[in-house]
Amino acid sequence: GVFGSYVFRRQKIQAYYGHRAVTDGGLEIYSVDPRSDAFSKGIRPGDILIGANGQEVTGTRTLVHLKLTLGAGDTVRLVFLRGGATYTVDVILTDVAALRD
Repeated sequence: GVFGSYVFRRQKIQAYYGHRAVTDGGLEIYSVDPRSDAFSKGIRPGDILIGANGQEVTGTRTLVHLKLTLGAGDTVRLVFLRGGATYTVDVILTDVAALRD
């Protein structure tokens, strides 16, 4: 499954949801598929993902747990940091197969 442009399958995380953990918490995004709703909502490499559907994001485990309750077409509220400011966007989840076409 996919989380906006974020793939939950561990072996595909880099291809669709490039990120790395940051020392102060959250995940730094280092790639966003330009065909994804996350991209169209303004999420860019370098943003720090700190929340998803009201849950604090402290690592990929948070996103994996969300995947179990969400599917393609569902909306997730993401909170991220950029340049010291906090942003909140609602992103429609996309099936990974749709991004491959």
